[in-house]
Amino acid sequence: MPPDKEPERKETTLDSLNGTLSWDDIKRTQYKYQVPETDHRKVHRTCVIDDTHKEKIKFSTGKTETITGQAVCVEVMTKKMSELFLEHARQQNLPEADSWLTQLMKRWQVTYIRGSANIRLYTSSQYCAQFTFPMIRPLMNAEDRAKLMGIRMGGNVVSYMGHAVWNHMQQIVRPVGAGLDRYIDTWKNGAQQRLFHIWWSGIERHGVMTLASRIANAIAQVWNQLDDDEPAARMASVRGVQSRLVSGLAEPKEPKVTTEIPGPQSKAMLKHLSQIQDTRAAIFAGDYTKSVGNYIADADGNLLLDMYCQIASIPVGYNNPRLLKAAQSPEMATALANRPALGVFPSTDWASALEESFMRVAPRGLDMVFTTAHGSDANELAYKAAFMHHARKCRGARGYSEQELSSVMDNQEPGSPSAAILSFSLGFHGRTFGALSTTRSKAVHKLDIPAFKQWPRAPFPQLRYPLEKYAQENAQEEKRCLEELERILRTHPVPIAAVIIEPIQSEGGDRHASAEFFRAVRSITQETDVLMIVDEVQTGCGATGSFWAHEQWDLPTPPDVVTFSKKMQAAGFFHTRALVPDQAYRNFNTWLGDLPRALIARGIIDEITEDNLVEQVRKTGEYLKSHLQPLAIRYHRLVTNVRGQGTFLAFDCPTTELRTEFLNLMRQEGVNMGGSGEVTVRFRPMLTLTKTHVNVFLTRLESVLNKMYKKHWP
Repeated sequence: MPPDKEPERKETTLDSLNGTLSWDDIKRTQYKYQVPETDHRKVHRTCVIDDTHKEKIKFSTGKTETITGQAVCVEVMTKKMSELFLEHARQQNLPEADSWLTQLMKRWQVTYIRGSANIRLYTSSQYCAQFTFPMIRPLMNAEDRAKLMGIRMGGNVVSYMGHAVWNHMQQIVRPVGAGLDRYIDTWKNGAQQRLFHIWWSGIERHGVMTLASRIANAIAQVWNQLDDDEPAARMASVRGVQSRLVSGLAEPKEPKVTTEIPGPQSKAMLKHLSQIQDTRAAIFAGDYTKSVGNYIADADGNLLLDMYCQIASIPVGYNNPRLLKAAQSPEMATALANRPALGVFPSTDWASALEESFMRVAPRGLDMVFTTAHGSDANELAYKAAFMHHARKCRGARGYSEQELSSVMDNQEPGSPSAAILSFSLGFHGRTFGALSTTRSKAVHKLDIPAFKQWPRAPFPQLRYPLEKYAQENAQEEKRCLEELERILRTHPVPIAAVIIEPIQSEGGDRHASAEFFRAVRSITQETDVLMIVDEVQTGCGATGSFWAHEQWDLPTPPDVVTFSKKMQAAGFFHTRALVPDQAYRNFNTWLGDLPRALIARGIIDEITEDNLVEQVRKTGEYLKSHLQPLAIRYHRLVTNVRGQGTFLAFDCPTTELRTEFLNLMRQEGVNMGGSGEVTVRFRPMLTLTKTHVNVFLTRLESVLNKMYKKHWP
């Protein structure tokens, strides 16, 4: 029966906005109303009720039950969020902003709820719960569902209910299903993931109205977290929402290659750039507004699965939501606009930034960090710390002599003493002046540059693969290298302040050694009172299946210094307090790192920790390696010596020329890869690489291997 009076409610519509409502008014309204059984259409047109309310609607008695709860004004909310997102997109000069708005409205069409009582009555039916949902789970054929309702229920009410069901299924469920078909593969985090699970559980267990209510409530929860004061902060406050929606980016299922690589746009851009910079090493011009996740876009619109990742330096994907959030934060804006000289005027939040980023992942036993600009810089300044530490040991308790203070100005002893850093054959530690004297990978890096001629080189083991087949030979090789290392350290005419070593010789051709070898190196350095510097510029930050590669060595005592850069998106070195210079300004420069880099590193570490990406790297690496090994048997003329840890993998080609041909063909197939050493193909993917990406890669890999076999070994 109709009620005696109209339902009591507070209604907010689009027409009532007029710029007078507060954001709280827009987000949620409190109201109380009655839903009579016989008048299904007298309902609030723009709000739905939370799933936290209490309700009871009886079909059989005709009684009207009171429903009290909070409502989400989704029509207003959808309009408001669209305006804000679109405004922000236009401020960012995104060319796809207008087309993106259309997609947004389609995606959120489910929030435009009308006739809620009709659907509530429909989903209250025991027949709907017992028969319809289990039988037609996808909810895509609304008309057939309405017919099924007619068969089950009978009578005049069936005709009315069938019409209501068909009408509201069209308005609500079908757009949801269509939207999910388009976005199910990309809604992987944040609010999108929650909405997807709510949608799926709703259609199986709760019915359409409860589903609609839960979706609206999930939207409200997102918007309740947003800061009312600043649209930009609002955009970035929920992980996943800002970057996915504002940028309109979604990782593709597979590569897309429509031109040769480099294509005409890349060639034109590189030609332009060549007028002001040397571009002879450039491969193509990247479009980083369209690169997303594990895929890099180029200037010609090609999308390549990136297994090289800016020379091993992208950790958690292009346009990562968390990093975009950090980049757009007020904290970042202040740091960029007011870059401090951190050694003299550190910002008030510098200590907390270091604690929340680098010190959270500091290697065992190293309780201090020195921040720098890049990997070469990190090694260079670590050498300075080692030399000052060595000199202080030699000087003892006495202060600086007048002779030292005067002679150093002429680069003479004793102020500028003879001392050295020992590195290993084919090692790479940077291209800056001091670091070059320890780099041994390629002559092109060192030609024409004066070097510290008395800095020695020790042999690094040249292992044979598969390791289990050549275990005895490899053990002998490592023993030979260790004996030579100890001999140099004990007999070299110039005192050696430190030994620097890579866990995996990256630029030198992905050369490995056993954990036993590295433990022996540590033992020898301690016996000879020489510092051990572990260069984790490439291997650090999870790439090998542990956060730091040297963690897998099980050292009895930690190294003295660990340098980092690349995937940390920042640089520096961890060290003990013993390496702090005896005076201020000795290891120093203006910036001493950068607060913005620390903020990005904090986001990266958060992402790695929360998503357990180091474990993912280990599992994905095992999966990739398990597929590369049989390919090395099948295509043995092209693929040999499969090796590596985590996803830090590699294999060898027979010649440099064939390696170059292979890399070029892989790019044409939509996979970006790189080389190391003379003949090695190296894998340097992101930590977010999954088995799905590996499967995409393997398909392209086999295609290229088949092409090369047909060409060279028909």
